[in-house]
Amino acid sequence: MKKILILLLIILFFFVIKSFGKIYRADLYYKSSQRQLSLARGEMALKYARTAIKLNPNEPRYRLGEAKIFLTAQNYNQKSSALKGLEKARNLNPKNLVTIRNSVPLYSLIAVNDIYIKSGKENLDSQYFDTVKKFFVDTKKKYPNDVGVYVLIAGYEKKLGFDAEYKNSIKVIRKLRPDLLQWYEGIN
Repeated sequence: MKKILILLLIILFFFVIKSFGKIYRADLYYKSSQRQLSLARGEMALKYARTAIKLNPNEPRYRLGEAKIFLTAQNYNQKSSALKGLEKARNLNPKNLVTIRNSVPLYSLIAVNDIYIKSGKENLDSQYFDTVKKFFVDTKKKYPNDVGVYVLIAGYEKKLGFDAEYKNSIKVIRKLRPDLLQWYEGIN
């Protein structure tokens, strides 16, 4: 009986080690993908991101990284793929505020025609700007008292030229933390 228990513990130990090793390798691939992206090596970045996702499909950060590659690297303008990745990341844990907050800048990239010129009304992608606007509105509704969410989104609403939504965000910020309007540069 004692030998069987020891054998079971050894087997369990190896499964735990294997599981942690897989997650660790996934993190390494994700970091490599971001490094490749910073070096403008889009195809390698995408390859590493997909490997990370394959090793650990339950990590939303990897999906966000893949979406960023679709929006900014040589794979630029694969907005539908980026949007699917953002939705998958959010669906992995819909209440994860970190994932939602980290999605906001990527959604703003989806809203523009060309990421290499200044954001604004003249640079909006008519196919996607309603989707982005809806994400911003839904996020603010989900977190009605989170001034951090409002400040983050207000900055992007201003850049994108979503004037009515920006004014609404400023009203809420004024109600929650009026001092932010005096000193925080990202929303003024």
